[in-house]
Amino acid sequence: MSISIQQDNFFREEMLVRMSLFILIFSLLPFSCLAQDSKEELEEIDLEKLADMSLEELAKVEIWVTTVSKKPEKLWEAASAVYVITQEDIRRSAATTIPDLLRMVPGLFVGNVDSSTWIVGSRGLANEYCVDVLVLIDGRQVNYLNWGGTFWSVQDYPFEDIERIEIIRGPGGTLWGTNSGNGVINIITKHAKDTQGGLLSGIAGTDLYKGIFRYGGKMGEDAFYRVYGIYKDVDSFHEVDGKDSIDEWSFGKAGFRIDWQPSEQDDVILQGDLFQDDVWVSWPTVYIPPAFYQVKNRYEKDKMGGDLMVQWDRTFDDGAKMKWLTYYDYFSLAHDIVINMNYHVLKTDLQYQFNPFSDHEIIVGSGYRLVSDDIENGYVEYIPQHANDQTFTVYFQDNYKIIEDKLRLSLGAQIQYSDYSDFDYQPTVKLVYTPYEKYTIWASITRAAQHYYRGHKEDVFTIYSLDVPYETGTIPEIVRLSHEGDVDSESVLSFEIGQRLQATRNLSFDLSIFYTIIKDYISADPDWNHPVLFSDPILHYMVYAPPGNNIDGETYGAELAMNAQITDFWKLMASYSALDIQLHRVRNSTDIMFYPLEDSSPHHQIKVQSNLDISKDVKLDAAYYFVDEISNWEIPPHGRLDVRLGWEPTERLEVSIVGTNLLDDQTHEANGMYTAYTEVERGVYAKLTYRF
Repeated sequence: MSISIQQDNFFREEMLVRMSLFILIFSLLPFSCLAQDSKEELEEIDLEKLADMSLEELAKVEIWVTTVSKKPEKLWEAASAVYVITQEDIRRSAATTIPDLLRMVPGLFVGNVDSSTWIVGSRGLANEYCVDVLVLIDGRQVNYLNWGGTFWSVQDYPFEDIERIEIIRGPGGTLWGTNSGNGVINIITKHAKDTQGGLLSGIAGTDLYKGIFRYGGKMGEDAFYRVYGIYKDVDSFHEVDGKDSIDEWSFGKAGFRIDWQPSEQDDVILQGDLFQDDVWVSWPTVYIPPAFYQVKNRYEKDKMGGDLMVQWDRTFDDGAKMKWLTYYDYFSLAHDIVINMNYHVLKTDLQYQFNPFSDHEIIVGSGYRLVSDDIENGYVEYIPQHANDQTFTVYFQDNYKIIEDKLRLSLGAQIQYSDYSDFDYQPTVKLVYTPYEKYTIWASITRAAQHYYRGHKEDVFTIYSLDVPYETGTIPEIVRLSHEGDVDSESVLSFEIGQRLQATRNLSFDLSIFYTIIKDYISADPDWNHPVLFSDPILHYMVYAPPGNNIDGETYGAELAMNAQITDFWKLMASYSALDIQLHRVRNSTDIMFYPLEDSSPHHQIKVQSNLDISKDVKLDAAYYFVDEISNWEIPPHGRLDVRLGWEPTERLEVSIVGTNLLDDQTHEANGMYTAYTEVERGVYAKLTYRF
């Protein structure tokens, strides 16, 4: 044991030394590079011209983000570790799902659990139901609001209609609220005006068949619309022991978007979606109550739902801006023996932005959310089976220009009240310094709260069972999460510093360093001293584990990204991230469920992307991802290579051949809570896209 502890300390010290040297070297780069050519002035470029640009021309396009400050700002000046997946990145990716698109983001961990399940984690504590990464589509929260996680299988959209995806690594709670303590993912779709005409796209390959239809048109002089439909079938994966997992998946979705400009000052968006998701899932072999001797190895996990959202933006004569967003969300989950549930979400937000003084920009806002559910208990039980949860929020942020175009200070806070978590407050202070046009330094201190939902407080389910058949003579021992505990919000205090450097005209770097203190992380603490003996339906021990807040900890690490335009036809992007997590059970905790998340994320990741224009019409793209060992899941270090060859014989037609996970026949990437352990197979598919 002492040897193991010494080794752990050695590796942690070694990582800190490497990070320190790494930071020192990077900090010296600006002073050797600022004598290079000044940045060229960029003109606004029509979206329709982007497809005809060379890689070198695309590299000069200024990228703007809205997620960091809830207003447009240059990516270069944002006071957060933010990354943008552009439409060009999406088009040249080998991905067919949004989680697979997110693999390219520096520091983000993406693992495929089975045919329809992914884990997407930021800066540690990755699991199937991550409550600390907020996921949005055009500002609409899509997290599953009984556990806080995201069902990625139903978050699909025509890739050609996505304008960009903005990803914040680190806390975003001051403006976005609770459950964004480790990140925000905002999928932003195109204005309907930019998707006029028709589009047909088809994918066929070794394990995937997918079809997409979209059509856009005009309504009168001031309104544009589009409608779309998606359908796909995915074959089963294989379990780690080689057996067929029998987890085939089919998905269908349809939706629309209308953009209307009734006046020069007003913009209105109306959009909605409907989906049906049918999945078979393999259950790991365990013996569960109430019938220990009946083990079900395969069950259905079907989901259906829809949403309707309206957004109104108004610009006043004095330059002030108002945004009002309201949406309704319906979600139904039929989880076979596990649980059946229906829930409804109604949410509204109002935001006002104004400049009381020339050097101050103020953003204030408020919001209300109602979540109502009805549950039919199974393996997971909710007590009571029907509940409502109301959440009220108010927030503000002041962006103060201390020195014009040089130094900016941002102060803000959000206060939230919820039926389940009472009051949560989330303040932040951010500083951005741009001493030179090609060099930006930023720093932030943020307190974020992780709001625990009804699923963490009022459900009961088995978190551990002795994996032995009853006929062996051993009395089964079951640990069940109890609803009788008291869970408050987790608090996260995050310290971040970052630098962005345009070293030369064609070479840039982005570095982020973070240290986060975690307090009152959720725990499930079995009372081993008071097991209860039951004889119905068979003899077994039951140990109850009330939830609590008995885990503290810290995470720290660094993320470095490089973007190099090697030639006018070859672009190279690379990133390296280091992460360490330390969790501590406190107040005599006996937790066995959440404490192991300390080792559920890789310590190191390396990502490399290459975009090569062989000719104007032929593109060759490749992406390599290295993921370090994930000891909690017994997953060894592994690499993944995806390659795409695309050809555009005409402006309307594009054909591509794609290979995914080419380095191995099968790769074990991640484990889920209610699924067998499966592996991602090597895949090959062809894609055809036709515009009319």
